[in-house]
Amino acid sequence: MAARPLASLMVLGALLALLLAPLAPGLPTFAWVGLALVLGGAGLFLRWRLPPAPRASAFADPIRLGGGESLLALRAAKDRLFKEDPESPLLPEQRARFTGLRYYPPDPAAVLVVQVHELAEHPPARLVTNTGQPFDYLRWGEVHFTWQGVDCRLTVYRADPDDPTLFAPFGDLTNGQTTYSGGRYLELVERADGSYVLDFNRAYNPYCAYNSGWSCPLPPPENRLPVAIEAGERAFEDHPPEGS
Repeated sequence: MAARPLASLMVLGALLALLLAPLAPGLPTFAWVGLALVLGGAGLFLRWRLPPAPRASAFADPIRLGGGESLLALRAAKDRLFKEDPESPLLPEQRARFTGLRYYPPDPAAVLVVQVHELAEHPPARLVTNTGQPFDYLRWGEVHFTWQGVDCRLTVYRADPDDPTLFAPFGDLTNGQTTYSGGRYLELVERADGSYVLDFNRAYNPYCAYNSGWSCPLPPPENRLPVAIEAGERAFEDHPPEGS
């Protein structure tokens, strides 16, 4: 690896010496070559030490969270799971024709930093489902935020006191239009300073959005937002008819 840069520097030195030697006939040629090697070596050193310029593709995904995987990479991985994994929520016939989930474009404005207003006690909360089978959670607290000038709040839940995930099932004005009619899910991610990231780009559909073989908790009435959250996963178009 080092031989090629060194050879390039020697060629550069020879050419520079030929060009500059007539300007100072009293200076030996090897002095020009040495000067060229020093300058070229400095440039090579800086090239190795300085970080490379970001590739254009790095800007295709502006949404990153906590140094983890990019949003677009996570979406691609989810598509592969839905298409190829035996545990996919899709029916076999759906998997056969599946070409990918649909999303709103990534939006940096949909990434919010919020505080969780934790309750002094965490009373049990029973969420209804699309099948009538209840799911039990602990009501953990609330988050308050502003969306396009409208003050909003969401109740967040944990499955149990040791569960690290803060779960926020929510509905909004896009439901039944461009997103699943039953609402969507979101998990909050804690930051080092104790605040949380509420990233609506990562809002996703419950499994019951894909077919009727799943029982999914639905957002409670207080989590039905009076705004249109045009971010995250959109409605799934290949939902088979009920009973099929």
